[in-house]
Amino acid sequence: MELRQELEAAYNTAYEALARGDFDGFVASIYAPAGMGEGAREHFGEIADGLMRVIVELSDVAFVAAKAEGDLAGYYCVKREPNRATVLLTEFVRVEGRWRLALEGTIHSFPPTEGEDLVAKARELVDTVRGLRLTPRGAPTGPRGVPTNG
Repeated sequence: MELRQELEAAYNTAYEALARGDFDGFVASIYAPAGMGEGAREHFGEIADGLMRVIVELSDVAFVAAKAEGDLAGYYCVKREPNRATVLLTEFVRVEGRWRLALEGTIHSFPPTEGEDLVAKARELVDTVRGLRLTPRGAPTGPRGVPTNG
């Protein structure tokens, strides 16, 4: 299976568990921060509601690129909004041979021009905007997670 399909399958698994309010399914599909456990279970309804307001359905965005660096991968897409377009980077971590959704990501918005190819513009930004680069876990970072070593 190609990287894009793997990441989309992992994303959809987490999204669907979240939409169902399935705590165990959601935790099994994400790269959970240390200490996420039973304390989060009792507040999962609130957590799920908040996340469902900010997590997009893949059918609402245009695919831009999928990239992997070791056990870290990024799924890039672009969403058209009324006065801007937003490039979204969703990160994944490979755990025990499968991709899990990391609860981290980055967005970069820009004002589109009339007739502009948003996917092409987003691909250009993925290659040029430092904040849209994948940052391996443990790498030194500055403000907003931007790598300090490059």
